Amino acid sequence: QSTLADANRETTRHELLTGFDPASASASCLFDPQTSGGLLFGVPMNQAASVVRFLSEHGHTQAAVIGEINEAPR
Repeated sequence: QSTLADANRETTRHELLTGFDPASASASCLFDPQTSGGLLFGVPMNQAASVVRFLSEHGHTQAAVIGEINEAPR
C-alpha cells in the first residue's frame, strides 16, 4: 500500500455505500493510487447490470461489462 492510500480513503469516505467497509482488505484496490488507470472487477453475472448502473449513476459513465468467464471445455 502506498503512502497516499489512507488519504484517498479518507477523501472518499462520505461517498461510500452504507455498509461498505473502506478498511477491508478487498477495498484496498479502490484507494491505492497505483491503480489510477482503469480497474477491472469480477462480479457475479446476475449482479453485473446493477453494478454498471450504480457506477454510471455516480459519474463513471464508461463502466461496462466487457466479458464473462465460462467453464473451460473438457
